Parts: sequence; C-alpha cells; structure tokens
Amino acid sequence: MARKTGATQQKSRIIVGATLAVATASVIVATTLATGTSHSTPPAALVAAPAVETNTPPVVEPSCPAGETSVAAEHVGVDGMQNCLPTGSGLTESHVDPLYSEVALELLRTSAPLDESIDIRTPTVVCWNLQDWKQIIEKFRADGVNFGSSLLGWVTPTKGVINLSTHTCKRLDALAHDGATPESTVAASALGTFVHETMHSGSIRDEGIADCYAKQLAYQAAALLGATDDAARMTADLSAEYAHEERAGTEYDDPNCVAGSELDLNVDNTIWS
Repeated sequence: MARKTGATQQKSRIIVGATLAVATASVIVATTLATGTSHSTPPAALVAAPAVETNTPPVVEPSCPAGETSVAAEHVGVDGMQNCLPTGSGLTESHVDPLYSEVALELLRTSAPLDESIDIRTPTVVCWNLQDWKQIIEKFRADGVNFGSSLLGWVTPTKGVINLSTHTCKRLDALAHDGATPESTVAASALGTFVHETMHSGSIRDEGIADCYAKQLAYQAAALLGATDDAARMTADLSAEYAHEERAGTEYDDPNCVAGSELDLNVDNTIWS
C-alpha cells in the first residue's frame, strides 16, 4: 500500500535541503560532504507528481554520433555544458554509464510502491572526468553557488540526468566494474551518493528522505551493480557508517529514519546504523 502522495509529502515536509541556485534561475538538488549549502525554495512546478513509470532509455539526439548521448546544459545546471558524451563503462573521458542508468531505474521501481511521490523514469547517469569537472565547479563558483567543501553529485529540476563527480564515479566503478570491495567509509560513500541522487531523480527533494531511502537501498544497489553478497553487505555497512559520521545532525539526517517508521521501505538487508 502506498504510504503518501506527493501533495501530502510536500505539506508534511517543508524543509527543502541542499538546493543550489544558478545564474539560469534553476535549482539543483545536490549531495555534499559538509554543511554551508545555500538554500532556495523550488517553484511550484517542481512539486512531485504521483509515481508514473516512464521506462524509456536515455535519448540519443540526431546531432550526436552513434554511441553517444546528448546531455543538455539544463541537465548539468550551468551554461555552456551542452555535450555529446560517449556511452560506456569505466571510460577516462566524461561519459554516460548505461549500467548505472539501469540500476537507478530498478531502485526507483523498488521504492515507488511505498511512496507515491516517486516518479519512475530511466535517468541518464553522467560520470564527469576531472577536466570537465573543474570547468563545472568554476562555473558554479562564478555564479555564486556555495556547495560546501565537496560536491559529490547533483540532479537539476529536469530530473533526467544524475551528475556524478570524478571521484564518486571512480569509487563506484571500482565496485561495479572492477569487482573491488570498498575498504573505507569514503570509498563506500560513492554508492550512497549514487542512490541518494537516484532518489532525487525520482522527485524526492528532501535531503533527509533521499538519504534515508539511500541507506535502505544500498545493499540492493551494490548487488545490482554486480557485488557479491559479502561485498554488498560490507559496502552498505560502510556507506551507512559514512552517512552517520559525516551527516549526523544535518539536513541529511532525518530523525524518522528508523525501522517501522513512515520512511521504512521494508526492503531486505537494510542497515539502519
């Protein structure tokens, strides 16, 4: 049974965290390492709609060569970042990873039945290389955007693209494409970031709810990415530990994120603390 509608969620949860206003007057929902993120209230047009599955692959525009995906500047959140990016896994240049898009869709399908505000869609997941990443950061700063000490990933109001930082993707690639098990909470944080931003792409705007859902879906995400049972459990555990260490008492830390609460998705292998 669905727990709540988008309208109910917006009425009961009025805190909108980690929104970044850019020169184009768009709003970005982002994951950062520290507090100090600027806030602005999203326009009414961003209110989450009831869950509707739009299971379509990332759009390849005619202007892009075969094997590349168009990512518009509005999906990135800064002017001048229109790109035709190669589609593949573990590439050195900025690229779209189709595996991450598929996993994101499955995670939205898992959570949507219990939260009607979630919009099921196939997001395009972009991994930015260091050169492009620095350019994006410089544009954010030039626009006066304050995202704390480190920006890990973000989703703009279009919600069609999940943008992941260079280091986030490298750590996620190690798990998904190299079969490596994270050995630290920082390494495991890439998984939490990916799932957190997936929740934002599904219209969850509240940082605390997005992080709570990400914590519960971490094991499933790791397993879908190809991790063994032991590796998935260890990664989920380290990711939860990272969230506790870095985000306790912040807007990412919802006090209702406990077993049996309204935020409990009731999925297997959840590590609550």
